[in-house]
Amino acid sequence: MAAIWTELFSSFSEFLIYLKTVTGTGYVWIYALILLAIVIYTIVQLRRQVGAAENKRKSQLKERFKRGEISKEEFEAEKKELEL
Repeated sequence: MAAIWTELFSSFSEFLIYLKTVTGTGYVWIYALILLAIVIYTIVQLRRQVGAAENKRKSQLKERFKRGEISKEEFEAEKKELEL
């Protein structure tokens, strides 16, 4: 795991150096902040989508149980599977 972070950091450092040479300015940190904001925003949105999908699946499972489509044992088994 540490190797991944080391590789990511070295790649990010190289990217910042590249930006400085391309732009010719000392304002590379602005580009880095923008890039970091985009990455954080993307991660947050992906986590929200995953959470919403899990909640939808749980509500569908409860509805199926209420309608009698599945037994209590099936409900408990699927609920346990979703919580893992």
